[in-house]
Amino acid sequence: MDQVSWSHAGNGKLLSEGKTLGKMGLLFEKIEDETVEKQVQKLLDSKKMNEAANAPVAPMKELITYDDFAKLDLRVVTILEAEPMPKSKKLLKLKVDIGLGHRTVLSGVADHFAPEFLVGKQVTMLINLAPRKMMGTDSEGMILMAEDKDGKLKLLQPHEGTANGSTIS
Repeated sequence: MDQVSWSHAGNGKLLSEGKTLGKMGLLFEKIEDETVEKQVQKLLDSKKMNEAANAPVAPMKELITYDDFAKLDLRVVTILEAEPMPKSKKLLKLKVDIGLGHRTVLSGVADHFAPEFLVGKQVTMLINLAPRKMMGTDSEGMILMAEDKDGKLKLLQPHEGTANGSTIS
């Protein structure tokens, strides 16, 4: 029999007695544990990205008037110093140049940024927020940030360097 098809499956007379078969190769390659681990990690990373992409966006807050918005004094500032706040795991103490002088701002970003990463960065700040005493220190404004769907904070920065105190409107 030279031509064999699926219809011959199960026929015990396909090979004559004493016929030698050619050398057979491997049907499957061995898959190393490292390869499996890489693929599993790739799937887990993909799952995490899909979950973040499909996470619900926070609902919009109540509408405000233009007059409410106009009260906000948003400026570009430079972070001059950053250090962990004693006795706090989340707060960083920031010294910023607002173009009108220096201010101290306490920001709950220690889980997201190392202090040395922030030094020298230009960011967006609400400078006319009433001071708030936190852990015995007055925080004199608020650094604005965006929060991703996965909870990661992003600095709001000008796309190129600008003068400290530049207004944002």
